[in-house]
Amino acid sequence: MKIGSYSVDIQDVFDLIELESKVEHNLIKCDVDPKDRQNFTSCLRISSENVLNLLKKNEKATGTYVYLSLLRLIIIGFIERSTTIQERLLHVWTVVFTCRFWFSWIQYLELKDNRNSSATLSDLKKNTFITKPTFWCIEINAHSLLFVILLVINNKLPIDALNTFTFNSQICENTFRIARSLSGAFSSNTSFSVKSFLKRCEKISIINSIKNRGGQIGDYQFYFPQHHKNHKDTINYSIGHVNELNLTENDIEIIIKNAF
Repeated sequence: MKIGSYSVDIQDVFDLIELESKVEHNLIKCDVDPKDRQNFTSCLRISSENVLNLLKKNEKATGTYVYLSLLRLIIIGFIERSTTIQERLLHVWTVVFTCRFWFSWIQYLELKDNRNSSATLSDLKKNTFITKPTFWCIEINAHSLLFVILLVINNKLPIDALNTFTFNSQICENTFRIARSLSGAFSSNTSFSVKSFLKRCEKISIINSIKNRGGQIGDYQFYFPQHHKNHKDTINYSIGHVNELNLTENDIEIIIKNAF
């Protein structure tokens, strides 16, 4: 892909892995595997602040830096718990406007060799931009976020509707995996009915509520085993929940103008 005169190349990340210490970027080659497109953990790694800072130092990797920065802004805007509503709007609409400019630039692309057919030009434009479903997904989610915020401001939706990080597929998949793991060590049956799933979700909810209180219930203290790779924030499901919204429609207009 190309962004202006800069190229978005996966080789830039491979070079980073080869030339820099893993301590600096925390990447492995499997994180850059183009065949595994649903590995969200790898997305977090390749768009981390450390990786972006290293790519920023390399002028040849400017296109890759911009592309991964857009990915980082999407993660901050929709998935991270600690992001405020104002920051969500700013980051998400920054991505929207950037993609619109990128798409508009592609419409004026011309081939240097006029002997090539229009089909070749169409293929060039297609390979220079992100996929259309991804582009429209960004647009739809940005407008949906804005619409939800306006509904909350007008008291048409509860404040909990702004907890966008609970709506992504990662949370749903994680809940299903945990529910499936409750089958027991001596059971090979991983399927269950809807009624059984709801009962398991109730158990998960109780466990999470205990974790959120630090394992303290009255005079009793519960200690849960925790994997060393799990960050402390990942088990605290109450972090980042929106309790109040101090925004007006004028504030939203200013935020979106700043994003532009």
